[in-house]
Formats: sequence, structure tokens, C-alpha cells
Amino acid sequence: MTDQVKIKGLYIIVVWDGEETEALAVTAYDMKEAKETAIQQIKDGRAEENDEEPRIDDRYSFEVTCAGDKNGNVYDVDLSLQR
Repeated sequence: MTDQVKIKGLYIIVVWDGEETEALAVTAYDMKEAKETAIQQIKDGRAEENDEEPRIDDRYSFEVTCAGDKNGNVYDVDLSLQR
């Protein structure tokens, strides 16, 4: 049995915080972790106390696996850790 290497993906997570929305690009091993990371980033970035829990908008949250250019070329999205 071989060990599979877990690779992080790039996710765009849209979060409602009260009446405001914000789209965050986060890296995670799966969508669940990406949503948790986005919620935590919103909470950490608040300027004032707020007891309301931020909400994920699943309609506009997704994993980015590839991207295209104006010429119709498609590129894989590969992440590398900056050191």
C-alpha cells in the first residue's frame, strides 16, 4: 500500500458577514477546511466585536483547478509554498 501525498488546492470562498460579502482565496486540503479557514480569516479581520457568525455562500464558492487565457489556452493551477 502506498501513501498518497495530500496536496492543497486553491479555493474561492464567498462569505457573508452581516450585510457585507467578501470573496477570499484560501488554500486547503478540501472544501470543508477552506470554509473553516475563510470563516476564521473573516473573524480575525473584524475591527469590532461581532457575535454574529459569518455565513458561507455555497452558490459562489468553488475550487480553482484550472484557468484559461484570451487565446483559449487552459492552464492547471499548481500551488507552491513560498519560503
